[in-house]
Amino acid sequence: MTVDDLVKHCGMNRNVMNKKIKSFVNKTAVGLIRDMRLEKAYQIIQQNDENISQVAFKVGFKDPSYFTTCFKEKFGFTPSSLLKNVKIT
Repeated sequence: MTVDDLVKHCGMNRNVMNKKIKSFVNKTAVGLIRDMRLEKAYQIIQQNDENISQVAFKVGFKDPSYFTTCFKEKFGFTPSSLLKNVKIT
């Protein structure tokens, strides 16, 4: 899902939609979608045995290193460290 997809689905102007989303969750549409992708990635890493690049692409990130940066910013650890912990347990 992209912001443009969300705009079309909601039937409103991009700026209005961003203001509405920001008023509810204090994030822009881009930030909300990114967080949703990161949450999904977290679940995938815990359940599967895929490498980090595959997970990044699967949830909609085009650059695995940007994905890792965003993941670490959100969760406080890298996706590879999560993957290692999942494999250990």
